[in-house]
Parts: sequence; structure tokens; C-alpha cells
Amino acid sequence: LTRSWLVVAATAVAGLAGGWVVGSAAHAVYSTTSRVMVIAAAVGSPEDAQQMTSLIRSEMSVYQALAQGTEVTERVAAQVTGVTASQVSDATAVGVTDQVLTLTISLPDREQSTVVAKVLADELAVEIQGLHASLVQARAVTAPVKEVSSGVSRGASVAAGGVLGVAAGLIIVWGIASLRPMVASGGALAAEGRLVLRGEADD
Repeated sequence: LTRSWLVVAATAVAGLAGGWVVGSAAHAVYSTTSRVMVIAAAVGSPEDAQQMTSLIRSEMSVYQALAQGTEVTERVAAQVTGVTASQVSDATAVGVTDQVLTLTISLPDREQSTVVAKVLADELAVEIQGLHASLVQARAVTAPVKEVSSGVSRGASVAAGGVLGVAAGLIIVWGIASLRPMVASGGALAAEGRLVLRGEADD
């Protein structure tokens, strides 16, 4: 019985250690969301306004691609210290709702996340307006930064590792206990390709 509990304890410790290692790999990521609203510029009639609104909505997928395009991301990287155009593109998630582009920037540095979100929104607004001259207005709005986690937290991974370790230990103990009758019977003999257990009748 003592050996069984030692097995369970050993596997539990191993599970806890493994969970601690996995949890240590988790790191903080700072996420900042900025938005670019695309609206029609001053138009002469309601019909013109409706046409411009339809144009804008049909072009939203184009604007979405521009946010991670080389021209925009290179201009952003040139204004933010320590990031490249590729990093800006990889850190950016773009969502589209009606006439609003939502830019979510996730980086391990809080200040970079905030600055990139603002500069990206500004540069994207400039790029969009450049496509349609004075027909379209694009306005950038930046939201507060928030911290999110990447990977599994250390506490959760350690707890999961401990549970898995205990479960593994109990399975091992159960397996050893299941094999004991085979050993007590005098061993297993091979006959016709099958394992046959030999036992002795009681007197």
C-alpha cells in the first residue's frame, strides 16, 4: 500500500512540475482597439448621399485589406520605434461592421500597442481618403488599452498537471494490482500462441 501511494505521489509531483513549466510559457499581451469610421463627405442631395453610402459599404473589404497592406504598415513602422511592418501586420486583427473598421493591435509592450493602434488608424484613414479624393471622410478613434493573456495561466496549468498526475498514478497502481494474481499463480506459460495462467488447487 505504501508503494502504491509513493507511485501516486511521484506522478502527481511530475504533473505539477509539468504544469508549472507550461504555465511559465504564458505571457501578457496588451490589446488596443482603434476604429476608423468611413462616411460620405458633403453631398448635394439625398440621392447622392445614398449612392456614396452604397459605394463605401461595397468597398469595406478593400479598406479591410489596406489595414494590413504593405504601404500602410510600412508608414506605421516608420513612426513607431521597435516594430517592423511585418510585426504591425501580424499584430493586427481587422473587423468590419457596417461603415466602421475595428483594428485590434495585440503586442507584448503596452506603449507599442497603444501607439501602433493610433498611428495605424490615422494612416488607414489617410489611405482610404486618398482612394476617393474628397468624396469620403475617414475618422480615426482610439479606445483604451487592455491587458489580455496569451496561453494558459500558470495556476490553471499547475492544477491541471496535478490532477493528470494523480490520475496517471492511480492507473499505474491499478495496473500493478491487476498483475499480482498472475505472479502469485506461478507465472504465465506460453501454449499454442496464447498465455495460460497456471494455478494450484487448494488441498
